[in-house]
Amino acid sequence: MANVLAGNTYYVETVSSSASTSLVSDDIQLLGVVYSTDTANQYITLNDISGQGAVGNLKLKVGNGLERGSRYIDLSANPIRFTKGIWISAIDSGVATLIVKLK
Repeated sequence: MANVLAGNTYYVETVSSSASTSLVSDDIQLLGVVYSTDTANQYITLNDISGQGAVGNLKLKVGNGLERGSRYIDLSANPIRFTKGIWISAIDSGVATLIVKLK
């Protein structure tokens, strides 16, 4: 399976290698992140997409610390904005569901 946008969620299991494996849209608001892993010390790294449809500035790195399982981060009170889209530059063994609001 690949990274999939369905409604207001973006399911992520692989890094972005091009614009087609990224979430490309103007002014995305990230409202929440659910990150699940089977091992400890795993991370997912989210970046802005640059104007050329490639990896841009680092925006957020989410990890599960010393435990395995799922972690939920609620950003709905202060969403993180991605101006051109979301590029996944790293994801260790795990999957994530990004809760987004598209323009």
